[in-house]
Amino acid sequence: MLKIQKMFFVAAVLAMVSGGYTLPVAYATSGCNANVSPSAVDPGSEVAVQFDLGNTGSEDILWIQVQRPTVSYSVNGITQSGWVDATDDNGTTLTASSIPAGDSYSFQLAMFTGPSEEASGPWTVLVSANADGSGAVACSGSLETSIQTPTAPPAPNGESGIGLTSVTPTTATVAWTSDVPSTSYVYYGLDATYGRTATVAGSDSTHSVLLTGLSPSTVYHFKVAGSDDSGNSLFSGDNTFVTPAAPPPAPSSPGPAAGVPTPSVAINVPGAIIKTVPTEKTPPTISLSTDLTQPFRLAPTIEGIAGDNEALARVEYSVDDGKNWLPVDKVVASDKADATSTRAIAFSFTPILSEDGNYKLQVRATDTSGNVAVSPTLTLVIDRLPPQVGEAVISFGPEVLPVGTGGLTTLVAHTDYRFTTSSIGGATEITVEARRPGVSTVESSYALTANQASGLWSGVLSLAKPGIFELTANSLDGAGNRTARPQGSVAVMPVGRTLDSHGKAIDQSKVTLYYFEPASQAWVIWDGAPYGEINPQITKHGQYSLMVPAGKYYLEATSDGFTKTLTRSVNVNKPTSLAADITLGSAPQIRIGSFRLVLPFISLAQQPLDLNQVKFVPRSTSLVGQTLPDFNLAMLNGGSRRAAQLNGRPTVLTMVNLWSPSSTDQLAALAKLQRNTDIGVVPVFAQENAAFAKNYLSTGGYTLDGLADPDGVLVGPLELGTGPKHVFLDRSGHIKKVMVGVLSELDLKHELGGL
Repeated sequence: MLKIQKMFFVAAVLAMVSGGYTLPVAYATSGCNANVSPSAVDPGSEVAVQFDLGNTGSEDILWIQVQRPTVSYSVNGITQSGWVDATDDNGTTLTASSIPAGDSYSFQLAMFTGPSEEASGPWTVLVSANADGSGAVACSGSLETSIQTPTAPPAPNGESGIGLTSVTPTTATVAWTSDVPSTSYVYYGLDATYGRTATVAGSDSTHSVLLTGLSPSTVYHFKVAGSDDSGNSLFSGDNTFVTPAAPPPAPSSPGPAAGVPTPSVAINVPGAIIKTVPTEKTPPTISLSTDLTQPFRLAPTIEGIAGDNEALARVEYSVDDGKNWLPVDKVVASDKADATSTRAIAFSFTPILSEDGNYKLQVRATDTSGNVAVSPTLTLVIDRLPPQVGEAVISFGPEVLPVGTGGLTTLVAHTDYRFTTSSIGGATEITVEARRPGVSTVESSYALTANQASGLWSGVLSLAKPGIFELTANSLDGAGNRTARPQGSVAVMPVGRTLDSHGKAIDQSKVTLYYFEPASQAWVIWDGAPYGEINPQITKHGQYSLMVPAGKYYLEATSDGFTKTLTRSVNVNKPTSLAADITLGSAPQIRIGSFRLVLPFISLAQQPLDLNQVKFVPRSTSLVGQTLPDFNLAMLNGGSRRAAQLNGRPTVLTMVNLWSPSSTDQLAALAKLQRNTDIGVVPVFAQENAAFAKNYLSTGGYTLDGLADPDGVLVGPLELGTGPKHVFLDRSGHIKKVMVGVLSELDLKHELGGL
């Protein structure tokens, strides 16, 4: 009987152990005080939070566990020394080391924060004097952290003026300033994870770092960083630039064969003949006497002397760094020869330059034996106007994003968009800055590069945080003139997330977007490559981001251990963010001992595709209530107009740039409405001369008159940013309403009818 009782007792103990129960043990006493810093972090950002622990117990702390306040904090790394950590997005557990009684220890957790502001919540910090965590107690102290948009001024070593001083197909130089001397680091790469670092030694307030190993025609992300002598560190936001295309290889020319004269297309020295057989190898000499160190409003007459030991054949000049050459305007004999010359001429020429800019000037001379000399490159600065940007266009793949009538363009976080604008006034550098309304701190900056063929400037916008941002273009020209112009506002939608039933992010889940193909009447996986989108996407910390053109779509989300989940389909009629929260249920499982089988299962109850949104109020314009500023501009079909000549009838003044797809989409409605003589319809062709605008309209078949504004007289006063921009005037010339975006003929007529 005793033997049977003993067997039942052993079986009961085994059952308790296999059921997860443990026998009571004697625990050592432990306790701690903990503090967390900072107490507030930015929404939608990657941050580091420091934990300072003090052992207030009587025994060594052998086990530490930290748990996040809410699911809005997703832990992705730890910086610690001497411990073994088990870290996931919920927090971390530290083992295999100790904090002696009365001692302290510090470590940092890196994490992503949620896209929205959140009130303070406490971190849970547990410690134990037992290595297995048994008998754990909670720490007391300052453990509250909130997620909120920063309003404090920048740190003492704050960085500013971040931009590119040069960019080539394979290199770029990043420059910035700091309030106090600090180190210089640039993190750069193909996306916001960077992966490459460039630095220069020393500490300074002005910084310049060369980035190498770049590829032509490629978008690069970068951020700058530095630490001052007090150990304060600061990182900038994400910035972008685009490298230009590689130049075409120079055509190979084997050179003249023996006995064949050197080709001559610009023999401009009287009596000069390039010899069939060269008689000497000494090149000519060239010197310029015109001072080009100051900017000019109009192209100056440039003078100089060229000499040769035998005789000169021709003298030419280039204003595009040697790509194209023209003969000088005038050559005359000169007695101011170089000591080694036996023949010298004085030359002069006036370059035909109609636009502001920095021109790379060279002069070359060829002698009668075919020897060539080229002068050092000088910069000729033509500065008639300050640098000025025109209309801004934001595009997504091949599509131009529409502008709402409030002037807002909708984007989605963590997605690259092409930003394009025109410019006059000879800009040498243009940087676009993004700020939250009413906040002076720059959230991100984006360097634009010029396309020499089109004259347009372009770069890449990529904002990581949701919200409303105002864009400003800062331009610098060769004469040192700087201007800042508003370029409209963008509403950035938050990214989508895959979540479990407890609201916890599911890392490494797969999100696939399906598109309804009208031709085949079938659902297919959407091809995002033409739009720079990856589909399917593997989530990082549960986050994914998709923006799509007009069409019909649904999303599918899968992950190991969860049910395959589908959303309901949705129709969109314009480029739209499909970043929604998708909740995945746990997949049913069969357990046989230690063996676990997850059953394939599809959630039949499709979730609504509730798109994440940002509430915003469009920025009000200061133009309403003002009178139209005076001007005197040429009409395309002859004559000119001043502001007062538009009075007497309701009028819409529409600012357009003919290179912009949005502006050209507006032309048809303006042409139809201009036939109505009871109202005034006046397009302003910003930064375009009358001849070009008239030829463009004639080629397109538009019967439309308007104002040519080649110098951008109205661009600044009417705050042209994104466009087209419509300024509605009453009969007395007062501005009653301002709208942005393409409006139909009926829309325009309706607005004019109320004036």
